[in-house]
Parts: sequence; C-alpha cells; structure tokens
Amino acid sequence: MKSPKASPPRKRRMLWIILLSTIAVAWTTPIPLIEDSEEIEEPCFEPCYCEVKESLFHIHCDNKGFINISQITESWSRPFKLYLQRNSMRRLYTNSFLHLNNAVSINLGNNALQDIQTGAFNGLKILKRLYLHENKLDIFRNDTFLGLESLEYLQADYNVIKRIESGAFRNLSKLRVLILNDNLIPLLPTNLFKSVSLTHLDLRGNRLKVLSYRGMLDHIGRSLGEPQVEEHPWGSTCEMVQPGLHINDLGLTVNCKERGFHNISELLPRPVNAKKLYLSGNLIQKIYRSDFWNFSSLDLLHLGNNRISYVQDGAFINLPNLNRLYLNGNDIERLTPGMFRGLQSLHYQELAVRPDQGDVRPAAGSLCPAECCYSA
Repeated sequence: MKSPKASPPRKRRMLWIILLSTIAVAWTTPIPLIEDSEEIEEPCFEPCYCEVKESLFHIHCDNKGFINISQITESWSRPFKLYLQRNSMRRLYTNSFLHLNNAVSINLGNNALQDIQTGAFNGLKILKRLYLHENKLDIFRNDTFLGLESLEYLQADYNVIKRIESGAFRNLSKLRVLILNDNLIPLLPTNLFKSVSLTHLDLRGNRLKVLSYRGMLDHIGRSLGEPQVEEHPWGSTCEMVQPGLHINDLGLTVNCKERGFHNISELLPRPVNAKKLYLSGNLIQKIYRSDFWNFSSLDLLHLGNNRISYVQDGAFINLPNLNRLYLNGNDIERLTPGMFRGLQSLHYQELAVRPDQGDVRPAAGSLCPAECCYSA
C-alpha cells in the first residue's frame, strides 16, 4: 500500500500564490475528467505517487532526485497534472516532454533550473498551467515557450530573470495570468504583451522604473483586473508623464504631486485603469466636466493644495467608483449639488471652506453619501 503524499512545507512569502492559483479557474476550457469513484486504469510510475483528485489524474514526482525529464519513462493517455518541484533539473532539453503530451499542468518549481532549450515544450499542446517559480532562469527568449499555444497560467517568480525578449509571449494568445514578481527585470520590451490578453500581472520586486504607454500599457491596460506592481525600489513620481508614465499607471497609484500642472489635461497620456490619482500641490485653478472622462476606475482623487476656485457642475460625473475626494487647501467659494453629481460611491470627502462661507456646510453635507470632513 502506498502511503499518502505528505503536504510540502509552505513558505510565508509564497502564501499569496495560493490565492492567485484559483484566479484562472473560470477561463480554463473543459478537460475530459475522471470521476473520483472511477477505477484508475492508468499506470503510475515509481517512485512517484498517483491519485485521482478533483476529477483529474495527479502524478506526484516532487523531491525524487530527478535530474532530467527523460527519467520519467511512463506516458499517460488521460489528461493529467505532473508535479516535479524540488528536484535537480538544471536544464530542459529540446523535445523533453513529447511523451507527456496529455499534461494540462506541470510544476517545475524549485529545481535550480538554469536553461530552457528551444523546443523544450514541444508536444504540450493542451498544457494550461506551467510553474517555473524558485529557479535560476535569467532570460525568456523568443523561442522559450514554443509549443504552448493553450497556456493560460505562467508562474516564474523568484528567479533571476534579467531579460525578456520582445517575442517571448507572442504565441501565448490564451495567456491570462503572468506572475513575474521578485526577479531582476530592469525593463520590458515594446509590444511584449501585444498577443496576450492578461487579466492578472504581477511585476512586484523587480527593477522596473517606467512602462511606456504606446506598445505596452495600450496592449494590457483594459483587460487587466488587479495588477500587482508595488514594492519596487524607487519612489512614485510623475517625472515621465511624456512619453511614458510611472509603472503604477497599470492600475494602482499615479503620483503627480507638485509637478506644476495648470490643468488636468496636461496629464498625457491618460493613465489606464488608475485606482488612485494624486494631483495635490499643483497650480490647477479650474475643474471641468471633460477632465475625468476616462478615469472611471478611480477610487481616490486628491486635488488638495492647488488653486482651484471653480468646479464645473458634473465635473465628477464620470467617476462612479470614487470613494475618497480631497479638495482641501483650495480657493473654492461656493458649493452646489451639481458639482458632485454622479459620486454615488463616495465615502469620504474633504473640502476647504472659506471662513465667510460657513453657511454652505449643511448643503455640502447633503452632497456626500457618507463622511465629509471640512477644514476652514
């Protein structure tokens, strides 16, 4: 009798990956499944452990001392998941997986893997998930992922990746999740994501400074859900407004404090899917209805300490998801209900009220669906 496979120890830094691993479930196309009660006719492979789990055949070959894929001499006719983490495979050779063509998921994490030869993944036409985390890979070449046209999930965090060639993902048209955090990536080539439709991108802990809008953000910005790009070794700035914007434009924070802007229209190109926009300490005097026409994803807008004296009625009407609005430290003399039309999600609003305008407070409070803060 084969003893059950022990659960591998979990590393604290990888806890978030457990959550991410469920993201792509909805995108995965149907796979022929095995009923849990169905007798397994597939052979296992010594010294590995096999089981039917979640209606799929699972082959656990982790921590078995393998140094080459060729040591796995068995093949399987049903779709299966193959676990090869914590072995000693330093290199993947051309056509290594031809006999494993029914794999839908392969885990090669923590193998000290240093090189993937051209055509290594030939034959894996139905593979949907590939795990390459915690290895020593330093480059993704144009031909690294040839043969993986069905791939939906690629995890390669905690490597030493310094270079990704522009065509590395060109054949991965079904790729939805890309996890590259904690590498050494200094820049990403133009049009890298042209052929993919990512819904999750993790670039945390790299050496990226700027992503250009054209050829980069314009390919991925509108399909991304919650990209992860924080934890980079620099402070947020807006110095590269033209021709490129700070990396946080991917969907987290756009920090344009004290940049000398006189108008919102000077923020070009418009940051795609920005969640938080800081424009405090600029020279903005007027807010118009057209200023925020394509900022619908904003949940925080900071316009404090400008010179704003005029807010057009309906100026914020295109910000249905805005939760926090700061207008403190400006020269606003009059508030009207029309100024805040459309802010149905607002939870916090900080306004600067001139001493001679105390009578606007009751009316202003009625404009805000939640908490308002006033400063004289």
